[in-house]
Amino acid sequence: MVGVPGRSKGCATCRKRKKRCDLQRPSCGQCEERGLVCGGYERPRIFVHEDGKGSEGASLAEHGRAATQIILQRQSCPRGPQAWIALPEALARSAYGEKSASMFCEIYLPSERTFGSSTERFTVAGWTDEIQDLYVRDDALKIALLAVSCAVVGREKHDPWMIAQGRKLYGQGLIEVGKALKHKQRATSDALLTVPRLMGLFEILFGADPDLSLQARSWRSHAEGELAMMKARKPGMHMSGAAHRLFVDGRMSPIIAAVRARKATVMNSKEWKTIPWTIEPRTPKDSLIDILAGVPELLEEVERLKASVDGVDKAELRAKIAKASLALEADLDKWSYIHAALMYEPDDKSKTPITFDHLPTAHLTLHYWTTRTLVYWALVDVYGEPNSDILPTLDGRRNPCLYARRIARAVHCFFEPAAGIFGAHQAAFPICVALWCLESCGNSEKEYMRLVWEVFKRPNLPRAVSFFLKSMRQAAAQN
Repeated sequence: MVGVPGRSKGCATCRKRKKRCDLQRPSCGQCEERGLVCGGYERPRIFVHEDGKGSEGASLAEHGRAATQIILQRQSCPRGPQAWIALPEALARSAYGEKSASMFCEIYLPSERTFGSSTERFTVAGWTDEIQDLYVRDDALKIALLAVSCAVVGREKHDPWMIAQGRKLYGQGLIEVGKALKHKQRATSDALLTVPRLMGLFEILFGADPDLSLQARSWRSHAEGELAMMKARKPGMHMSGAAHRLFVDGRMSPIIAAVRARKATVMNSKEWKTIPWTIEPRTPKDSLIDILAGVPELLEEVERLKASVDGVDKAELRAKIAKASLALEADLDKWSYIHAALMYEPDDKSKTPITFDHLPTAHLTLHYWTTRTLVYWALVDVYGEPNSDILPTLDGRRNPCLYARRIARAVHCFFEPAAGIFGAHQAAFPICVALWCLESCGNSEKEYMRLVWEVFKRPNLPRAVSFFLKSMRQAAAQN
């Protein structure tokens, strides 16, 4: 199948990692920069034949059982008859493991055209590069990958059986994680660190329950579990290689959970914001997440202010919150000045949807707007409505609704087919923040909220995220 239009001509390693290859020979620049073995540009065709009855989904769900025999038919030999090779059970399991890892990346990541080659600098999708190397190291990761892959394919194929198998595997994965945590070596491994992230993703996509608040609580438990694993490993274990890349992306979920709980997070401490970058350079994304890590502590002080009945204490807390908010604002101002070329500034007079040319830039911009919204809403909690005479600047640049409106206008971009599941996964938190802010501002913001609800009317992925956000709201109301 040589020269087929639309097929990537990149090296095997870049195709597997869904990266844009620069086509340098004999080894591409992407692989050399990361210290990876370039897979070259040969494309031998290997077909997997499943001996026995049942669909592809069935064999995925039966991963690792002796009843499934995998045979590879090699057609790349220039001469001689086709060779059929029956694999031993151990290699059969390995082949299916690789298949599930590749399948996950295919369904999760955006298209190469949309994503480009700047994933690690702009987005929190870099951890997916490590999965295809780590899946062989822990059974819990293998099961989690199969759970997500089965359920997503089942939804796309309208196959309830596959979705049910995905849920069953999810339960088995939880049991396997429990076993892994009892073993010191497994408990601190890179492979196990990816599992709570996959389980949290499964909750967002398939965790709907008659009591919706359980879905949000389960997601939060996975985020807190990931944080506990990071803390057990200590900051020094995340300074380079896969461990560093898993940490810089993985800390996002615990920070989001801390924002929802309105409790300070250890991710805002000096050691966790410095030691992991002792060797590796800090990216624009890393610096922005550093700022976001300070928001939960700010919100915790706001909650203390609301609970206080002492006049003197209230005055001191109000001054402390204002100082912290303005310090975070200064950090955001500095960040946006340094990285202005990476940002998108829309026309705020328009109420039409925003379109981005580059999904990584859209991702970075969306989280920048989200952080602004949270920081300025803390000021609203302290000083009153956005148009308060006490702090009139809230009605201008410091109005949180300004940034919430931008998020609402941009939502549709993250649910386009080319954005993959990644787009929706990363947009869930910003959408939650934007809706919370816009609803608090009253009927004047209904037109912007409608932009979000129109997207949520779409089936499958948008509907799943809307259920998850409802769960978040119910859980918040019960706290």
